[in-house]
Amino acid sequence: MKQNTPTYDKLVANLKSYHRKDKSLQALRQVLYFLMAAAPAVFLFVLLESAFQLSVAGRTVSLSVLLLMIAVLGFLFLGRAIRYFLSLFHPDMVAIALRVGRYYKNIDDRLVNALQLYENFERDRDKYSISLIEAALSQVGDILARERFSAKVETQKVKNAVRYAAGVALFTLVPVFSFGSFFSAGFFRLVHPRQNFVIRPAITFVVKPGDTQVIKGDDVLVSAWVSDTTVMSLSLKLQNRFGENKIDLNRAKSDSFTYTISNVRDSLRYSFFFQDFASPVHSIFPIERPVLRSLNVKIEPPAYANIDPYILEENIGDISALKGSKISLSGLANKNLSSGYLLFSDEQKSDLAMQGRRIAAAFNVSRDDFYTIHLMDQDGYSSLSPIKYQINVIPDNFPIVRIIRPGKDIDLEEDMTIPLAIEAEDDFGISQLRLAYQLIPGGEGDIDSSRFVYSDIQDFNYGEDLLRVMLNWDLSQLDMFPTDVLVYFVQVYDADMISGPKSARSTVYRARFPSLYEMYEEMANDQDEVTTSFEETLEKTRALQNKLDDLTLEMKRTIEMDWQQKQEIDEAVQQQRDIEQQIEQMTQQLDEMIEKMEKNDLFTAETIEKFQEIQQLYQDLMTPELEDTMRKMSEAMQNLNEEMIRQAMEKLKLNADDYNKALDRTISLLKKLKAEQKLDQALKMAQDLADRQSDITEGSQKQQAEHERLQKEQERINQDADALSQVLDELQRESKEIPMLPSEQINDAAAEMQSQNFQENLDALQNMLAQNQMAAAPKTSSNIQKSFEKMASNLEMAKQMMSGEMQRQAMQAMRKLSRELLQLSKQQEELMQQTRDVARNSSEYPELANRQQEIASGLDRVTDEMSAVMNESFGIDPQVSQSLGKAMAHMDTALREMENRNASNASENQGSSMANINSAIRRMQQSMQNMQQQGGSGGMSYQQFLQQMQQLAGAQGQINQQTPQAGSNGQLSLGQQAALARLAAEQRQVRKSMEELAREAEGMSEVLGSLDKIAEDMKKVEQDFANNNISRDTINRQNRILSRMLDAQKSVHRREFSRERKAETGKNYVTTSPDALPADLGERKNQLEQDLLRAKKEGYSRDYLKVIEEYFKALTEHDISTE
Repeated sequence: MKQNTPTYDKLVANLKSYHRKDKSLQALRQVLYFLMAAAPAVFLFVLLESAFQLSVAGRTVSLSVLLLMIAVLGFLFLGRAIRYFLSLFHPDMVAIALRVGRYYKNIDDRLVNALQLYENFERDRDKYSISLIEAALSQVGDILARERFSAKVETQKVKNAVRYAAGVALFTLVPVFSFGSFFSAGFFRLVHPRQNFVIRPAITFVVKPGDTQVIKGDDVLVSAWVSDTTVMSLSLKLQNRFGENKIDLNRAKSDSFTYTISNVRDSLRYSFFFQDFASPVHSIFPIERPVLRSLNVKIEPPAYANIDPYILEENIGDISALKGSKISLSGLANKNLSSGYLLFSDEQKSDLAMQGRRIAAAFNVSRDDFYTIHLMDQDGYSSLSPIKYQINVIPDNFPIVRIIRPGKDIDLEEDMTIPLAIEAEDDFGISQLRLAYQLIPGGEGDIDSSRFVYSDIQDFNYGEDLLRVMLNWDLSQLDMFPTDVLVYFVQVYDADMISGPKSARSTVYRARFPSLYEMYEEMANDQDEVTTSFEETLEKTRALQNKLDDLTLEMKRTIEMDWQQKQEIDEAVQQQRDIEQQIEQMTQQLDEMIEKMEKNDLFTAETIEKFQEIQQLYQDLMTPELEDTMRKMSEAMQNLNEEMIRQAMEKLKLNADDYNKALDRTISLLKKLKAEQKLDQALKMAQDLADRQSDITEGSQKQQAEHERLQKEQERINQDADALSQVLDELQRESKEIPMLPSEQINDAAAEMQSQNFQENLDALQNMLAQNQMAAAPKTSSNIQKSFEKMASNLEMAKQMMSGEMQRQAMQAMRKLSRELLQLSKQQEELMQQTRDVARNSSEYPELANRQQEIASGLDRVTDEMSAVMNESFGIDPQVSQSLGKAMAHMDTALREMENRNASNASENQGSSMANINSAIRRMQQSMQNMQQQGGSGGMSYQQFLQQMQQLAGAQGQINQQTPQAGSNGQLSLGQQAALARLAAEQRQVRKSMEELAREAEGMSEVLGSLDKIAEDMKKVEQDFANNNISRDTINRQNRILSRMLDAQKSVHRREFSRERKAETGKNYVTTSPDALPADLGERKNQLEQDLLRAKKEGYSRDYLKVIEEYFKALTEHDISTE
């Protein structure tokens, strides 16, 4: 068995590596030598056959010689290569070691010796020591440990052989590939020496376009013509980076072979061939046209638009911009460019700025259009099918303007202003607002657009796209007259500075200056509508009250409510809510009416206060208690709590009753107030006509009087005078039906209106102004003015007399009813004290119940009378009616408790009833005190007395001044007699007013006698005037009348002043230590004392005042004992 050592194995492996590489390279070198010799021989013999096309014998000899040469070369070279290759399997390690040792000077034969020792050891182990052999091998191995023997193999000869072989291959293969068909045909014939081949003449090709450049994506037509006309088909070979393709072609009529290569995008080679003949290989190189790779568009809107410049997304070329916007284009092409331009729809061009691959251009948007971008490269190629980009002009829309307030045709009010709220809007800003107006005299005629007056509206932000402007337009300077119409609108301009500002107008509205008569007619119509609404609501509340009565009765009859009853209750609640909403709407209508009255000063303050009092009736009804009742009813219905439903039904029934009473009173007061309004209307119209006539008088006195303007105004005065005449006629008719209307004063005013002298003056003044005869116009106008003033004076007196009479009657009725209520309260208190201590099984209950029923009947009668008084009078607290209603409800409850023999509850309800009666009395006293306005009784306040007395004193003073001198003894001219007749009529009017004033001031004892004497003296003066007898006594009597009138004013003024400063004299009181303060801190007692003092001031008789004092004293003692 062979015994190896590690060192030996390592050396042998290294030597074998050297041997393998060395023999492999030598074998390769021999193969290369063979190829270098054989390849030229084959090339030469194929070239000989291809060129000369030898015969069969010639080809046989040539092929034999070639094969022989290859065999000899193979024996010489390939034989050696085989031997080298076989030596790889049987290496001679000694010979190898000997060759390797030559490469190392310090080794020489030591490696061979070591190997030979080892081999000898293998042959005869007994003679050799393996240890010594291993030592020898180790010495050599240590020296060669890092050596690789294969690296010492000679490679230069192989390298040289490779270079020579490459040269031979280049020499032979280049012609072969260049003339492939030529050599391939010769080679085919050479290897088939026994085959006969027909000798075809050489074929030549003409190819078009040959080597060429085309635009990428274009189609290329390639054509070939062959010299041999018998050739009917040939092939086209196409080669590109994806492979090659062979296409068979047939001869065309033009003797050519053509083919279209479509959509050429990559470089390709092509050639035509037929059998062994082929055309040269040509190339087609595609090139790109200039293309815009990226495009950026910047848009700069015009300055007026207030829009910052902006850039579109990349490669977005469609443009939507305002007219006048500047467009800047920039882009990057795929190659360097030489020129370019923008082409618009009208064939207009705009050159591009070029810099290498970059382009730039700019233009302004003026209309809808499109454009294309055309490029040309440095080879002269232009861009193909450029993209068509759209240019859309964003429309700068017309502005919009609206008059939001008033936003409708209106009638002008007293202040002659129109509060305007204007809203203007434009998409890119507003530059101007103008208010346009035109005055149409009398409201007759069409609008003339050339007569509009324009006024710029200032103080708004220029350029804003939304404006809201508020302004009060004062029309007082326009010199408008009643029935004139002002036509107006607002015009707005936008800020378009490119095409010019565009304008728009608002709706045209009309503002009419209504005549006083028209305003009163409108107010009367509004009042009729409100009255009708109240009457309809009253019918609903009555129906609801009947329904509530029926439901309450049914609930008492049944132990448990069924579904139908609950449904009916729910419907009743909803009806109540509907009525509340209707009343709220009517209250709002009253609000609007009152606001219109106040703005236009249509009625006196007293009349407006009466409207406000009517309005307050419903505001008092809308109490939190009512809302609470409705809420509890809803909760009871949801919880199905029958007891809560019954309680809520009772309260709802009481509320419905309050509604009915309030509606009854409202309708009655509205109808009554209508007559008073008519009187107010006549008074205001007369005063207005007097003022306007005064303006005519003053205007006609000017040197340069505008007679045309005065004439038109006088025409309007005459028309309004006719309207006043109609109102007076209506008042005369109504005075026959309504006793409170002072018919005498109304008839006097109507008589003045219908007098022949007044009508003649109106006609005469109209003619004077029409004919510009201004000399006599002022006097005639002054006479008309005095007539109007006289009418106003009569109507003013009628107004005061009517108010005084209404107030006097109300005061009388309230005094009477308050006395009766005091008696009822006292009776109720006595009954309460008796009921409180009655035992449950007492036999007194029937008698007590009868007495309670009598008191209730008395209260019911007083309540009805009080309702009638309230329906006819203003100034009475509506809470009086509610207090009486609550008192009656507590009495009914007390009766039921008596039937149940529950003395405690009955007494408690009797006390509550008494408290509500007392509350009603206090409210009645307060109402009477308010009516007197801190003055005397009889329905007239001190302030009213002083005001009327002052007016009458002024009238008396004018009569005294116009009275002729004494001593005429009946010898008067006709003019003086006519003047005395007029003075007699005026004195009679003042006397009647004085007599009416005396009746109104019946409670003012300190002046009543004086007023009667004044009236007597006035009657005597009146008789002197009628008899044309002006004596010294007449003059003295006139002076005495005026003096007494002034004294009466001073007397009333002193009483009013002293009443305000009145104080009690000191009294002595017995002092005791104070007890604990009462719960009400003494407020209850103080209130009773104040009520007693007010009762004493009401002018009751001494006996009745004694009853009142005892009653209030009892109330005080009752409160003390209760505490």
